[in-house]
Amino acid sequence: MNRRIEFIKINCSSLIAFTGIFASFYPTLSLYADQMGASKTEIGLLYGIYTVCGVFVKFTAGFLSYHLGIRFLLVVSSLFMTEAPVILIFADSIYILYLGSLFYGFSAFYMTCATSYVFGLYEKDNFTRAFGTYTFIAGIGCVIGPLIAGNLIEYSGSKFKYVYVFSTLMAVIAFAIILTLKGKTLGMLEGGDLLKRPKLSKEVFLIAISRLLNSFPLGFIHAFFPLLAKSGNFNEAMIGLLFSVKEISVMLMRKFTSVVSVKSNRLLFIFIGTVIYGVSVACCVFVLPNLALLLIVLFMMGVAESLCVISTLGYLGDRTTSFTFPIAIGLVGTMHDVGRSCGAILPGFSSDAIGLIPTFYICAIVTLLLALVIRYIFKTR
Repeated sequence: MNRRIEFIKINCSSLIAFTGIFASFYPTLSLYADQMGASKTEIGLLYGIYTVCGVFVKFTAGFLSYHLGIRFLLVVSSLFMTEAPVILIFADSIYILYLGSLFYGFSAFYMTCATSYVFGLYEKDNFTRAFGTYTFIAGIGCVIGPLIAGNLIEYSGSKFKYVYVFSTLMAVIAFAIILTLKGKTLGMLEGGDLLKRPKLSKEVFLIAISRLLNSFPLGFIHAFFPLLAKSGNFNEAMIGLLFSVKEISVMLMRKFTSVVSVKSNRLLFIFIGTVIYGVSVACCVFVLPNLALLLIVLFMMGVAESLCVISTLGYLGDRTTSFTFPIAIGLVGTMHDVGRSCGAILPGFSSDAIGLIPTFYICAIVTLLLALVIRYIFKTR
């Protein structure tokens, strides 16, 4: 097996897959639901269904990868990824949007499995840098997805179905590439002993808790920033651009962070990233409707996400092996989705009760408090 060829294939598949996924979600899903007359609570639940589903499938996938193999699970997740936008093409009510979001949730372990695949190719041999390269390339899809979606919506007269036709095409191509991957990259993970139970260290559980806490603002921004921007008279194309700027920042900073993140500073980077996220959430309201300042705020959100993600993955890579990494990343991914679910669902109730802008301020304060909790968890270690 040629390691470089396999790395190229998983990168190409992820670039195409995330182009379709991000086109489907950001800013499309919130605006589509809003057009249907959905309340803020319903929009929060729409994102919550996706992330709650991810809570169950990611950790399960991490465990099953030990027995069934990473390639098999990548094929399964890609199938769900292909079916989800097909459902959304025919959406005529919020309930069909819920169903499409649910199917996307069942595909949520794609990233977990793809990351494990990269780990299997490189393991201790520069995994952090390899993962930085992988997320940089996959991040290109996260950048162009919202751009394409915003422009399709704007220039088609708010015909959201066109976005989901595009996403279906992307998912089919990604699925075809996944089928060409070679299976034997993770040793025992390809058909492991069912009686063997890999054990995780206490540090892995602590980093999973920290990921839960710093994922809260991410769920909130994904669900409700499009509505805030819409209230500031931004059109769909501009909202897509704003999300793309955030993902450009993520893409650039993940590569940079993968180089500078070492054992001695990873926990500090996670704390700093969470603080930046909290400040950025509050600044969204302060700078609206100034486009230039809003672009800076979204860029800083990308910086925050990169610091948290890459440092978390590097921390896991230092404390796991090829046998335990998929289970560890499944656990962290599960906690990530728990945090995103809370960030999407709880502010939905708050927005309907007291308004969207006050909810932004509340979420900013909560995020800063969560940063202090993260600092305390690891400071007492």
